[in-house]
Amino acid sequence: MGNSSPVVFYSGYDTWATIGMVAVDPDKQRNGLGQGVLQQLLQHADASLPCSLVATLAGVPLYRQCGFQTIEHIYKVTADNCSICHPNKSAQRLP
Repeated sequence: MGNSSPVVFYSGYDTWATIGMVAVDPDKQRNGLGQGVLQQLLQHADASLPCSLVATLAGVPLYRQCGFQTIEHIYKVTADNCSICHPNKSAQRLP
């Protein structure tokens, strides 16, 4: 699993839970490791609460197999460098 530490987080109001960062080394994928980790997390989660996660496209089949459904899409955006968001650097305008 490399350096990832998957966990279950709970909202401060006990209204939902979310699973964070389930990742498996690409050389170890398709051997049941992700499914095993996900099943362990779900066994320790409060079954009375809805549970969500953010998935990569590669993880979608596993999560669907475990009963998760896609409810919305999230887009990842990146910058070539962090000078546009670092407070100690000169500000730059985004195009």
